[in-house]
Amino acid sequence: MSNKIKLKFFVWVGFIIFLTAVAPSMNKAAYADDALSVKYYTASGKDFGDVRNGGTYYDEVLTNLGPNGLPVLNPTYANNIYDVSPTTGEILWWSPSLSLPSTTILFTGTGTSPSLPFDMGQLYPPNATGVNDATGMQTAVFSGIINAPTAEQVTFTFGADDDAFLYVDGTLVAGLGGIHGTSPGQTTTSILSSGSHTLTIFYADQCQTGAELYLSLDTEGVTITPPSTSVPEPATMLLLGLGLMGLAGVRRKFKK
Repeated sequence: MSNKIKLKFFVWVGFIIFLTAVAPSMNKAAYADDALSVKYYTASGKDFGDVRNGGTYYDEVLTNLGPNGLPVLNPTYANNIYDVSPTTGEILWWSPSLSLPSTTILFTGTGTSPSLPFDMGQLYPPNATGVNDATGMQTAVFSGIINAPTAEQVTFTFGADDDAFLYVDGTLVAGLGGIHGTSPGQTTTSILSSGSHTLTIFYADQCQTGAELYLSLDTEGVTITPPSTSVPEPATMLLLGLGLMGLAGVRRKFKK
């Protein structure tokens, strides 16, 4: 086999490694449909099952997340919530390790929500696949990365049955507290700098009738990707490294 043929062979091998390992990951990070990753929990106890007064409350939680990354109950909120950390004031519906004896929180799985816009109208255990909440109530944490090309405000259309709190960079943007039917709300962030920002939504079904969350991103040019899609996997980077090393070795050989 001539040197030219060998060179072409190694070049094509490196190119194929790039196409199969790196390009899909790059494309996924840059062009993936807007979506959020999600962690699901099944909850039961004093805060679940028609035990609180009905109504939509916009003052249920404070502006910033607590030290454990959970919503903090507003001390002036008029409706009782029992599963609250006595030290941090955080609501513990999304934390099996921190929840109080009066409430049971079971982590049940992870997944990716449907591409935005989505309307999940049957958020029943397990993992939003059930037909009712007879065995417990669904709680969930949705997470994503907002990618803003320029400094701008970002607008969402957001609604839920029951509790749902939307945070950007750990700061509350929209809160729908209380036990209520699906309540809509369009919300706009403050001006976000260009670049990446965290988006987190805490959801909790509490009443045995209805369980829904919907979200759309209304600002053009902005994308939302699950946190795991923004960086190539280690195996991908290994294949890329092998391909580049092979091409570098061929180049040195033919320089001699």
